[in-house]
Amino acid sequence: MQTRTYGELFKLIRSLAGVGSFSTSELDDIANLINRRFLQIFNESPIWPRYFVPSEKRDILALTLSGATASTDTTVNQNYKLLGSNTTGGSNVYQGATTTTVIIYNTGTAWRVDTAASAAEQASGTFTVTGGTQQFIEADTNKKDNITEVETFTGRDSSTDSLLVEGKNLVPFAQTGKTTIGSFNRVFRKQPFLNQSAT
Repeated sequence: MQTRTYGELFKLIRSLAGVGSFSTSELDDIANLINRRFLQIFNESPIWPRYFVPSEKRDILALTLSGATASTDTTVNQNYKLLGSNTTGGSNVYQGATTTTVIIYNTGTAWRVDTAASAAEQASGTFTVTGGTQQFIEADTNKKDNITEVETFTGRDSSTDSLLVEGKNLVPFAQTGKTTIGSFNRVFRKQPFLNQSAT
């Protein structure tokens, strides 16, 4: 791909037209034609070396929590990404995308949402959740394996907040520390273009 300036393109058009100069309205028409053709070319090909970023690892937002209204609980209202599995309950551990000290995990007996918590990564790829203040705990009589199936959470200090958990599994356009995505070309489950095929 060659990089050319607008000025070079105007000179080429002027020489092809065989004129020394164009009027102001003709220059506007030529500029509009050039921009229209550039947009058409850009939309025809999804791979532009200056804009295309291949195989960039991104977070997948797995959950969205909402409904917490008490001032001490509002940090739980956010998107969550999957960290891995919990060493205690063997279930998934989720970390807040905005406030990373909010952790969701299963203690082995119930799902918990803790603030001011930390999740230490183990060599096995599992996590041990440490510290934290319990904000919400699963109150269902029949405990659920999947957090999205939990019907009722009890808030700290017997809060009457109704916590809503929604499953998402989406890749956000904006992520801290990375360039905002304009459009997706392909999304792979694991790193593509290696010896193994990737879905």
